[in-house]
Amino acid sequence: MAENKLPVTWIWRGQKQHLVSESTDGETNLVTYKHWLKSKQKWAYVTEERWLVDYTLELINRKE
Repeated sequence: MAENKLPVTWIWRGQKQHLVSESTDGETNLVTYKHWLKSKQKWAYVTEERWLVDYTLELINRKE
């Protein structure tokens, strides 16, 4: 199964997300992205399973 390429940036819930990396742990595909925490003036890094990021991007595309 060929997976779609992830965008470098996307906006979710008013925050711009920046793709950091994609990796695999066993059979699980993981995506790490970051967003800026304005109140703390630092980056927050998040790692989620690829299917969840794909689903989020699908929801974003439905709104457009």
